[in-house]
Amino acid sequence: MSGLDSADNPETTPDGASPEPVGDAVTKPIEVVTFLDDASVPCAETPEAAVVDRPIEPARPPGPGLPEACGWTSLVLVGQFFATIVMFIVVFVGLIAANGGQMPRKPPNLTDLSPNLFALVSGVPGFLAYLILIPLACWRISPAPLRKLNFSRPSITQTLIVCSCVLPLGFVSDALYELNKPLWERFLELIHLEGLKEMALSETMAQLNGASLPILLFFISVVPAIGEEWMLRGLIGRGLVARWGVIPGIALTSMLFAAMHIDPPHVAAVFPIGIVMHCIYLMTRSFWMPILFHFLNNATVSVFTSLGAIDSQEAAADEAGPWWVTWGLAIMAVPYLAVALSVLWRMRTRYQGADGREPHKEYFTVEHLPETEARRTTPNHAVAAAVFGLLFGAQVVFLGLELWSEIKGDVDQAVPVEELEPHPAAVTVLRFPR
Repeated sequence: MSGLDSADNPETTPDGASPEPVGDAVTKPIEVVTFLDDASVPCAETPEAAVVDRPIEPARPPGPGLPEACGWTSLVLVGQFFATIVMFIVVFVGLIAANGGQMPRKPPNLTDLSPNLFALVSGVPGFLAYLILIPLACWRISPAPLRKLNFSRPSITQTLIVCSCVLPLGFVSDALYELNKPLWERFLELIHLEGLKEMALSETMAQLNGASLPILLFFISVVPAIGEEWMLRGLIGRGLVARWGVIPGIALTSMLFAAMHIDPPHVAAVFPIGIVMHCIYLMTRSFWMPILFHFLNNATVSVFTSLGAIDSQEAAADEAGPWWVTWGLAIMAVPYLAVALSVLWRMRTRYQGADGREPHKEYFTVEHLPETEARRTTPNHAVAAAVFGLLFGAQVVFLGLELWSEIKGDVDQAVPVEELEPHPAAVTVLRFPR
């Protein structure tokens, strides 16, 4: 065996001793070099080599794509529909129990309900639906859904700019509603479905006149502001912006947001609001901002509705102010919104790494990055904050005067209601929830 070992291993001499080095080099076995260079013989890779040679796959965009986004939008509507059925079953069983276990002679009619009961009937289904849908949305974007939605605090300047855009955007929205409402009514007449006019949003809001303000604030302001923003801007918008880019993603998300409101004139009026709220979200990178905007808009509607200032469709047509008032306010609001959003863009929130640049990702995201990865900066500007703070204060005063005119008209019994001349802005300012 010693002869075989010596023949197969040239590094050993017949007596088992190692060969003497020649100079500074040691003779390499030719067989080993040939073995390693032979491509026909597989060579075991080390883990380091495997990592280097493996192609790097791009990160998969988060959130739902367009088909799934449409499914989530439909799920919101279906969830509210089934919640409505469950609520009506509970109410019907309660009526039977109150009637001694017998069927009531006259079935309940929604038009006969008091404003508070109608507010509960129309608001509870959405509340119940979002109790289920929001946890599902969190599961869809898990782990760490709150970090991905980004509940970081915005700057004072950003907050004042956002608040000052609510009323001007309401002018634009109401003008679009007034433009599309007669077109929709004419279309219904052409297809002989005039009865659908009674299902218009204006009729629903008119029936809420005089309802309790806390009830309206909760079901019209708080629930939609949290529920709709969580599902649309938080879940659906996250996926569409990441996959389609910022501009197409905002447009698609706003279309789905508008479609959720069903009533065609309302759909047209809500679409630009969806665009602005999504831009606000992306620029501030704070989920509080679209929620605040949504709440302030609907809260204004709730206050006027509680005072009985929302007219039915027929009454609104009789008392509507001059068309140039509605469109004049909308035309003046457009450049204001353009300037406000431009300033907000300059005051936008950024994340900066150690090199001063924003961490690069394969897709746009608003999620909060940890301090170890990037530093969050929310710019404040004293002049901008003062200017937009004064503008927002002026808008609050304007709305306060509107409220005072409504209250004064209610308590002044000496003048008949039909003789009261409505303030032109009273029929154009934020009459519908978004």
